[in-house]
Amino acid sequence: MPQVAHCATFYYNPDLPERTRFRPGSDGVEGVYSDGRYTVKFRVETSARTPGQQAAAAAVLNEWLAAQA
Repeated sequence: MPQVAHCATFYYNPDLPERTRFRPGSDGVEGVYSDGRYTVKFRVETSARTPGQQAAAAAVLNEWLAAQA
């Protein structure tokens, strides 16, 4: 994705499954990955600066994720 510059994990729970997705977070776009057993959350650094741009970036990333399934 051309708007993504960097990703860095900030949370891990070995016992908490969640739905894999992207969403606007407090510091920009946040990714959530889970294989059904554990959850990893990661910050996605993008070119988006405003809350509206960050929501749009999360939507584009979710569309990309859905196309991968």
